[in-house]
Amino acid sequence: MTQYVCINGEIRSLEAAKISILDRGFLYGEAVAETLVAFDQQILSLPEHLERLELSAKRKDIGVRWTKEQLTFEINSLIETIPAKKKYLRIIITSGEGFGLEHSGAPSNNRYIFAMPAPQQNPDIYIKGIHLGIFNQGYTNRESMAKTTQYSARTMAFRQSKQSGFDDCLHVNLDGEISEATSANIFFVERQGEHFQLVTPALKSGILNGITRARILKICKGFDVPFVEKVIPYSNLAKFDEAFLTSSVKGLVPVSKIDKHRLHTLRQDSFFRKIELIFIREIENQVGRKIDWNLG
Repeated sequence: MTQYVCINGEIRSLEAAKISILDRGFLYGEAVAETLVAFDQQILSLPEHLERLELSAKRKDIGVRWTKEQLTFEINSLIETIPAKKKYLRIIITSGEGFGLEHSGAPSNNRYIFAMPAPQQNPDIYIKGIHLGIFNQGYTNRESMAKTTQYSARTMAFRQSKQSGFDDCLHVNLDGEISEATSANIFFVERQGEHFQLVTPALKSGILNGITRARILKICKGFDVPFVEKVIPYSNLAKFDEAFLTSSVKGLVPVSKIDKHRLHTLRQDSFFRKIELIFIREIENQVGRKIDWNLG
Protein backbone atom coordinates (compact mmCIF):
# COMPACT_ATOMS: atom_id res chain seq x y z
CA MET A 1 0.00 0.00 0.00
CA THR A 2 1.38 3.39 -1.03
CA GLN A 3 1.61 5.67 2.02
CA TYR A 4 3.57 8.86 2.45
CA VAL A 5 3.99 11.69 4.92
CA CYS A 6 5.19 15.24 4.33
CA ILE A 7 7.18 16.40 7.37
CA ASN A 8 7.84 20.13 7.41
CA GLY A 9 7.78 20.22 3.62
CA GLU A 10 9.75 17.02 2.89
CA ILE A 11 7.93 13.97 1.49
CA ARG A 12 8.99 10.59 2.89
CA SER A 13 7.60 7.08 2.98
CA LEU A 14 6.02 6.09 6.28
CA GLU A 15 8.79 3.56 6.79
CA ALA A 16 11.50 6.21 6.47
CA ALA A 17 9.68 8.93 8.42
CA LYS A 18 10.86 9.93 11.91
CA ILE A 19 9.79 12.55 14.45
CA SER A 20 11.63 13.90 17.45
CA ILE A 21 10.93 12.24 20.78
CA LEU A 22 10.81 15.81 22.15
CA ASP A 23 7.85 16.78 19.97
CA ARG A 24 5.30 18.35 22.30
CA GLY A 25 2.48 16.70 20.44
CA PHE A 26 3.92 13.40 21.68
CA LEU A 27 4.95 14.65 25.13
CA TYR A 28 1.95 16.79 26.08
CA GLY A 29 -0.71 16.31 23.43
CA GLU A 30 -0.19 19.85 22.11
CA ALA A 31 -1.42 19.18 18.59
CA VAL A 32 -4.34 19.97 16.31
CA ALA A 33 -5.45 18.00 13.28
CA GLU A 34 -7.67 17.82 10.22
CA THR A 35 -8.82 14.78 8.25
CA LEU A 36 -9.67 15.14 4.57
CA VAL A 37 -10.49 13.03 1.55
CA ALA A 38 -9.69 13.49 -2.11
CA PHE A 39 -11.11 11.88 -5.23
CA ASP A 40 -8.43 11.74 -7.91
CA GLN A 41 -6.66 15.10 -7.39
CA GLN A 42 -9.76 16.92 -6.11
CA ILE A 43 -9.58 17.57 -2.36
CA LEU A 44 -13.01 18.05 -0.83
CA SER A 45 -13.62 21.28 1.11
CA LEU A 46 -9.91 22.09 1.43
CA PRO A 47 -10.38 25.84 2.23
CA GLU A 48 -12.86 25.00 5.00
CA HIS A 49 -10.52 22.41 6.52
CA LEU A 50 -7.54 24.78 6.48
CA GLU A 51 -9.64 27.55 8.03
CA ARG A 52 -10.71 25.25 10.86
CA LEU A 53 -7.14 24.02 11.34
CA GLU A 54 -5.94 27.58 11.85
CA LEU A 55 -8.81 28.32 14.23
CA SER A 56 -8.08 25.17 16.26
CA ALA A 57 -4.41 26.12 16.50
CA LYS A 58 -5.26 29.59 17.81
CA ARG A 59 -7.69 28.17 20.38
CA LYS A 60 -4.99 25.81 21.63
CA ASP A 61 -2.36 28.57 21.69
CA ILE A 62 -0.30 26.90 18.99
CA GLY A 63 1.43 29.61 17.00
CA VAL A 64 0.43 29.72 13.35
CA ARG A 65 3.68 29.66 11.38
CA TRP A 66 2.37 28.49 8.03
CA THR A 67 0.19 29.93 5.29
CA LYS A 68 -2.81 28.29 3.68
CA GLU A 69 -1.00 28.58 0.35
CA GLN A 70 1.99 26.69 1.76
CA LEU A 71 -0.15 23.87 3.12
CA THR A 72 -2.18 23.70 -0.09
CA PHE A 73 0.99 23.31 -2.16
CA GLU A 74 2.34 20.57 0.12
CA ILE A 75 -0.99 18.70 0.14
CA ASN A 76 -1.35 18.85 -3.64
CA SER A 77 2.24 17.66 -4.09
CA LEU A 78 1.63 14.78 -1.70
CA ILE A 79 -1.58 13.43 -3.22
CA GLU A 80 0.13 13.18 -6.60
CA THR A 81 2.15 10.32 -5.10
CA ILE A 82 -1.02 8.28 -4.32
CA PRO A 83 -2.52 6.48 -7.33
CA ALA A 84 -5.77 5.44 -5.59
CA LYS A 85 -9.08 6.94 -6.76
CA LYS A 86 -10.00 7.95 -3.21
CA LYS A 87 -7.31 9.26 -0.89
CA TYR A 88 -7.15 9.80 2.86
CA LEU A 89 -5.29 12.84 4.16
CA ARG A 90 -4.50 13.87 7.72
CA ILE A 91 -2.78 17.09 8.77
CA ILE A 92 -1.24 17.36 12.24
CA ILE A 93 0.32 20.54 13.61
CA THR A 94 2.21 20.35 16.91
CA SER A 95 3.52 23.16 19.09
CA GLY A 96 7.15 22.25 18.46
CA GLU A 97 9.73 20.53 20.64
CA GLY A 98 10.90 20.78 24.24
CA PHE A 99 10.34 19.54 27.78
CA GLY A 100 8.50 21.48 30.44
CA LEU A 101 5.03 22.88 30.92
CA GLU A 102 6.38 26.33 30.08
CA HIS A 103 7.77 26.03 26.61
CA SER A 104 10.16 28.96 26.50
CA GLY A 105 11.97 28.07 23.32
CA ALA A 106 11.40 29.80 20.00
CA PRO A 107 8.24 28.67 18.19
CA SER A 108 9.07 25.64 16.08
CA ASN A 109 5.83 24.09 14.95
CA ASN A 110 6.08 20.72 13.30
CA ARG A 111 3.62 19.88 10.56
CA TYR A 112 2.87 16.38 9.37
CA ILE A 113 0.67 15.62 6.36
CA PHE A 114 -0.20 11.97 5.82
CA ALA A 115 -1.54 10.61 2.53
CA MET A 116 -2.67 7.08 1.67
CA PRO A 117 -5.44 5.24 -0.14
CA ALA A 118 -8.66 5.85 1.79
CA PRO A 119 -9.62 2.88 3.99
CA GLN A 120 -12.67 1.05 2.68
CA GLN A 121 -15.60 0.81 5.04
CA ASN A 122 -17.77 -2.24 5.45
CA PRO A 123 -20.34 -1.65 2.65
CA ASP A 124 -23.09 -2.87 4.99
CA ILE A 125 -23.01 0.44 6.87
CA TYR A 126 -24.39 2.20 3.79
CA ILE A 127 -26.90 -0.54 2.96
CA LYS A 128 -28.12 -1.76 6.36
CA GLY A 129 -27.23 1.28 8.47
CA ILE A 130 -25.56 1.25 11.86
CA HIS A 131 -26.70 0.71 15.45
CA LEU A 132 -25.56 3.35 17.95
CA GLY A 133 -25.18 2.80 21.67
CA ILE A 134 -25.45 5.64 24.19
CA PHE A 135 -22.34 6.85 25.99
CA ASN A 136 -22.72 9.26 28.90
CA GLN A 137 -19.55 11.32 28.67
CA GLY A 138 -19.86 12.76 32.20
CA TYR A 139 -19.19 16.40 31.38
CA THR A 140 -20.60 19.29 29.36
CA ASN A 141 -18.44 21.45 27.14
CA ARG A 142 -20.06 24.76 26.18
CA GLU A 143 -17.06 26.16 24.33
CA SER A 144 -16.41 25.96 20.62
CA MET A 145 -14.50 22.74 20.12
CA ALA A 146 -11.07 22.64 18.54
CA LYS A 147 -10.12 19.59 16.52
CA THR A 148 -7.15 18.08 18.34
CA THR A 149 -5.34 14.75 18.38
CA GLN A 150 -6.62 13.95 21.88
CA TYR A 151 -8.95 11.08 21.03
CA SER A 152 -8.23 8.65 23.87
CA ALA A 153 -11.58 9.18 25.65
CA ARG A 154 -13.43 8.85 22.35
CA THR A 155 -11.59 5.73 21.22
CA MET A 156 -12.15 4.08 24.61
CA ALA A 157 -15.89 4.78 24.40
CA PHE A 158 -15.91 3.45 20.84
CA ARG A 159 -14.20 0.20 21.86
CA GLN A 160 -16.61 -0.28 24.77
CA SER A 161 -19.54 0.26 22.43
CA LYS A 162 -18.18 -2.28 19.95
CA GLN A 163 -17.71 -4.80 22.75
CA SER A 164 -21.36 -4.27 23.72
CA GLY A 165 -22.52 -5.11 20.18
CA PHE A 166 -22.97 -1.59 18.78
CA ASP A 167 -21.35 -0.14 15.67
CA ASP A 168 -20.52 3.21 17.30
CA CYS A 169 -21.64 5.34 20.22
CA LEU A 170 -23.70 8.49 20.50
CA HIS A 171 -22.36 10.84 23.17
CA VAL A 172 -24.68 12.46 25.71
CA ASN A 173 -23.26 15.27 27.84
CA LEU A 174 -23.69 15.74 31.59
CA ASP A 175 -26.86 17.78 31.02
CA GLY A 176 -28.50 14.94 29.08
CA GLU A 177 -28.02 16.56 25.66
CA ILE A 178 -27.14 14.56 22.56
CA SER A 179 -23.86 15.78 21.08
CA GLU A 180 -22.19 13.59 18.42
CA ALA A 181 -20.79 10.17 17.57
CA THR A 182 -17.14 9.17 18.01
CA SER A 183 -15.89 11.06 14.95
CA ALA A 184 -19.06 12.22 13.22
CA ASN A 185 -21.91 14.68 13.59
CA ILE A 186 -25.51 13.48 13.73
CA PHE A 187 -28.72 14.64 12.04
CA PHE A 188 -32.30 13.61 12.84
CA VAL A 189 -35.52 13.83 10.86
CA GLU A 190 -38.52 14.94 12.88
CA ARG A 191 -41.98 14.40 11.33
CA GLN A 192 -45.40 15.71 12.25
CA GLY A 193 -47.93 14.38 9.77
CA GLU A 194 -46.82 15.44 6.29
CA HIS A 195 -44.43 18.06 7.67
CA PHE A 196 -40.84 17.36 8.62
CA GLN A 197 -37.65 19.14 9.54
CA LEU A 198 -34.01 18.22 9.82
CA VAL A 199 -32.64 18.58 13.36
CA THR A 200 -28.99 18.60 14.45
CA PRO A 201 -27.38 19.35 17.84
CA ALA A 202 -26.37 22.95 18.49
CA LEU A 203 -22.69 23.80 18.76
CA LYS A 204 -23.18 24.74 22.43
CA SER A 205 -23.97 21.09 23.25
CA GLY A 206 -20.26 20.41 22.83
CA ILE A 207 -19.86 19.29 19.23
CA LEU A 208 -17.23 19.83 16.57
CA ASN A 209 -18.40 22.18 13.83
CA GLY A 210 -18.07 19.51 11.16
CA ILE A 211 -17.21 20.33 7.56
CA THR A 212 -19.66 17.79 6.13
CA ARG A 213 -22.26 18.94 8.66
CA ALA A 214 -21.90 22.47 7.27
CA ARG A 215 -22.28 21.15 3.71
CA ILE A 216 -25.56 19.44 4.62
CA LEU A 217 -26.89 22.65 6.20
CA LYS A 218 -25.91 24.54 3.04
CA ILE A 219 -27.78 21.99 0.93
CA CYS A 220 -30.84 22.47 3.13
CA LYS A 221 -30.71 26.24 2.60
CA GLY A 222 -30.28 25.83 -1.15
CA PHE A 223 -33.23 23.44 -1.51
CA ASP A 224 -35.50 25.13 1.06
CA VAL A 225 -35.41 22.12 3.36
CA PRO A 226 -36.56 23.11 6.87
CA PHE A 227 -33.85 22.56 9.47
CA VAL A 228 -32.94 23.64 12.97
CA GLU A 229 -29.81 23.54 15.12
CA LYS A 230 -30.88 23.13 18.73
CA VAL A 231 -30.22 21.47 22.05
CA ILE A 232 -31.61 17.91 21.83
CA PRO A 233 -32.36 16.18 25.14
CA TYR A 234 -31.76 12.46 24.99
CA SER A 235 -35.28 12.05 26.42
CA ASN A 236 -36.63 13.39 23.08
CA LEU A 237 -35.03 10.62 21.03
CA ALA A 238 -38.35 8.84 20.40
CA LYS A 239 -39.61 11.90 18.48
CA PHE A 240 -37.29 11.23 15.57
CA ASP A 241 -38.10 9.13 12.52
CA GLU A 242 -34.67 8.97 10.86
CA ALA A 243 -31.04 9.69 11.70
CA PHE A 244 -27.71 9.76 9.88
CA LEU A 245 -24.08 10.56 10.61
CA THR A 246 -21.85 12.90 8.62
CA SER A 247 -18.05 12.82 8.41
CA SER A 248 -15.34 13.78 5.95
CA VAL A 249 -14.11 10.21 5.53
CA LYS A 250 -17.32 8.14 5.65
CA GLY A 251 -19.62 10.71 4.07
CA LEU A 252 -23.27 10.14 5.01
CA VAL A 253 -24.03 7.00 7.04
CA PRO A 254 -27.64 5.96 7.79
CA VAL A 255 -28.53 5.04 11.39
CA SER A 256 -31.01 2.19 11.72
CA LYS A 257 -31.22 2.08 15.52
CA ILE A 258 -30.12 4.12 18.55
CA ASP A 259 -30.04 2.10 21.74
CA LYS A 260 -33.53 0.49 21.64
CA HIS A 261 -35.12 3.11 19.39
CA ARG A 262 -35.69 1.85 15.84
CA LEU A 263 -35.51 4.34 12.98
CA HIS A 264 -36.88 4.34 9.43
CA THR A 265 -33.82 5.82 7.76
CA LEU A 266 -33.51 2.95 5.28
CA ARG A 267 -36.96 3.24 3.73
CA GLN A 268 -36.77 3.72 -0.02
CA ASP A 269 -38.67 7.03 0.26
CA SER A 270 -36.80 8.27 3.33
CA PHE A 271 -35.60 11.84 3.56
CA PHE A 272 -32.09 10.50 4.12
CA ARG A 273 -31.99 8.89 0.67
CA LYS A 274 -33.03 12.20 -0.90
CA ILE A 275 -30.39 14.26 0.89
CA GLU A 276 -27.79 11.54 0.20
CA LEU A 277 -28.52 11.77 -3.54
CA ILE A 278 -28.10 15.55 -3.55
CA PHE A 279 -24.88 15.26 -1.52
CA ILE A 280 -23.34 12.68 -3.88
CA ARG A 281 -24.31 14.69 -6.96
CA GLU A 282 -22.60 17.76 -5.48
CA ILE A 283 -19.41 15.79 -4.92
CA GLU A 284 -19.57 14.31 -8.43
CA ASN A 285 -19.94 17.80 -9.92
CA GLN A 286 -16.87 18.88 -7.96
CA VAL A 287 -14.83 15.83 -8.93
CA GLY A 288 -16.07 15.73 -12.54
CA ARG A 289 -17.11 12.07 -12.66
CA LYS A 290 -19.31 9.43 -11.06
CA ILE A 291 -18.03 8.25 -7.73
CA ASP A 292 -18.56 5.37 -5.33
CA TRP A 293 -18.12 6.96 -1.92
CA ASN A 294 -16.54 3.82 -0.48
CA LEU A 295 -14.39 2.74 -3.44
CA GLY A 296 -13.53 6.01 -5.10
